[in-house]
Amino acid sequence: MKLKQILWELSLIDKARDIAQLSHLKQKRVASGKPYIVHPERVLSRAKAFGLSKDEQIIAVLHDVYEDSLENTKSSVLNKIESMFGKSIANAVYLYKMLLRKMRLFRVVYE
Repeated sequence: MKLKQILWELSLIDKARDIAQLSHLKQKRVASGKPYIVHPERVLSRAKAFGLSKDEQIIAVLHDVYEDSLENTKSSVLNKIESMFGKSIANAVYLYKMLLRKMRLFRVVYE
């Protein structure tokens, strides 16, 4: 891979981290009281450790941005993600959260 491509991908991951940081700015983890950003950063770290692609790393760090946005801003959040990272990443962030929501409902109904 060319150096220019590597630098471009790294800058996209940095942008995704910045978005996650801003989106979770005032949030705290319930159990520990630590800043919420610790969670998306940990997910990103695991994605890197597993050798996931740069796109998958971006999705990893953005995975809670959509869900944690205010209800009346959800579509604009997805539009911003799409404009910065492309439709496939925006769709993946959305679908990931919808899948988790359905899994939680399934678990509640069948436990």
